[in-house]
This record gives sequence, C-alpha cells and structure tokens, in this order.
Amino acid sequence: MSNIINQKFLKIIEKLNNKKTDKKNLRILDWGCGKGDLVKFLNNNGYDCYGLEVVDNKKAKDQLELYENELLKDKIFYIKHDNMTRFTPNFFDIVITNQVLEHMSNKIDFINELKRILKTGGFSYNILPAKFRFIEVHLKMPFVHWVPKNELRKFLIIFFNVFKINHWSECKNLSFIQQAQYYFDYSVNKTFYLGANDLFNDFKKNGFYVNESRSKNKIFNNIFIQFLKNNFISIEFLATKK
Repeated sequence: MSNIINQKFLKIIEKLNNKKTDKKNLRILDWGCGKGDLVKFLNNNGYDCYGLEVVDNKKAKDQLELYENELLKDKIFYIKHDNMTRFTPNFFDIVITNQVLEHMSNKIDFINELKRILKTGGFSYNILPAKFRFIEVHLKMPFVHWVPKNELRKFLIIFFNVFKINHWSECKNLSFIQQAQYYFDYSVNKTFYLGANDLFNDFKKNGFYVNESRSKNKIFNNIFIQFLKNNFISIEFLATKK
C-alpha cells in the first residue's frame, strides 16, 4: 500500500513542478511523515524531501530514527502540537499532508505556519478522511466520530470494541475496558474532523487559492458526486499560496 501512495505523490509532484525546477532543487515537506516512507522514497528519487512528525508519535519516531541513521540525517524534524516549525520563511516549494489535517485541533495555526514556510506560488497537497465517512479510518469503527465527544461516543466505542479483531499494538495487552478507554481518549484528543467547505474557506481566508481534486472520468466529475466524496469518503485538494 505504501508503494502505491508513494507513486501517487510522485506523479502529483511531477505534475505540479512541470519540469520548471530541477528535482534536486525542489524542496518538499511531508508534514506528518509517519514512519518516513515517503521521505525516503522521494529522496531516493532525487528530490530534496524533508519529514515532520509530532514528538509524541512513538511508533513513527522509532522507525524514523532508523531512517535518520541510514540516510535521512538532517531531513527529519519533530514538532509539538502548536504547529510551529523551525524552517525559515519561504523554504518549501511543495508541502504534502496525508491523513494529517483531521488530527489538528487548530487548523488556522497550521495554515498560518504553512503560509510562512511555503514560497509564494508554492503548493500544499492535502488528503484527509471526510467528516461523515461511515467507518472512522483510525479506529475502524462505524460512525463513532459522528456523535459528540461525550458518553454516547464512549458507549459506541465500547460496543464496537466487542467486534474489533485487529487491535493497535499498544492495546493488545490491555483489558477490554482499558482498550475502549484508550480508543475513546484517542478519538477525543487526536481527531478533529471538519467539513470540506469549512476547511476550504479556512485556507481561502488565510492566503491560499483552493482547487479540489477531480476525477478524469466525466461520470464521477460532477457536483453531486464531488459532494458525496468530500462529505462521505475523502477530501483531496490543492492549496496554492497567493
């Protein structure tokens, strides 16, 4: 799966760059780089790619430290939840986020920092789950993220935990109730879904043009299908710094 995603972003980067800049001089940031697979892949393909990950993502950090020792020294950076990076202004040509924006409690802070580190005319390509996707992509539980962050959500997580087969590694040795509590805490403290229009407006109001990703197939490229995709499947869009 990671190779498919890497190839997808490689094609996106090639299209955005359109051979205007030598790829070794094209600065790319994978914001929320996880285990660093895309950072490693793009550097191996000749791009100047950096990775950014939050300091408390232990699983990602363990793998990133291996990559740092191998070939990514000075390419991986860690960030706190305030979204403030150490990069100089106008540093990047392209910033990528994949399954990241739904974890940000203050998206305006992120957008402002993105605007600071991107060059004028630079691109931010973003993919995230839709607000009303039937299955919550992280917990793999149906519609728990539709309800308020209260006891009702906790009850639903306890209920669906009965049927959960593949538990997170950090939960495998916990009791049933402890597992449910862990998933509930994650849902409350680490997921902040926003509707597509609200998200697009936040970018537009803070210095970006926004273009939605659309299918090349005319059947799927209409307003109704795009509405369904943005609200019930995934949001995919390009933001260009003014």
